[in-house]
Amino acid sequence: MKNLKDRESASVAVALINANNIKPTELATKDVDAGIIRYSKENPEVYIATLDRALKQKIKEKNRSAKFITIRKKTRIVIQ
Repeated sequence: MKNLKDRESASVAVALINANNIKPTELATKDVDAGIIRYSKENPEVYIATLDRALKQKIKEKNRSAKFITIRKKTRIVIQ
């Protein structure tokens, strides 16, 4: 049952990405967290979508103007 929900969620995410012309970003690093932090500093206009609390904290320390998209209680999307 969980796999079905995950599959449906992934399908919705892909549909939203395709419908809104969102393009993946190459981070050019093996350390994904470091790449995301660097990218957010170089591109302050972007929104970062993550559930990783530690990563959000690191990004906030390096980039006070960082903006986030977060899922709360599996029912709401919050833009901060």
